[in-house]
Amino acid sequence: MYKTKRKIREVDTLKIGKKKKEKKKKKKKKKKKKKKKKKKKKKKKKKKKKKKKKKKS
Repeated sequence: MYKTKRKIREVDTLKIGKKKKEKKKKKKKKKKKKKKKKKKKKKKKKKKKKKKKKKKS
């Protein structure tokens, strides 16, 4: 704990700002991964429907 306190004092608010940004980015990345998985599933379903339409026409 003592070492990190000294480092934060040296870099001052810059490091604190970076830590806050990293935490926000990590939370956003988790949400994006879940959304991407849902989008991929929807895209696969759409592709299957398109293939069926091509066979019919």
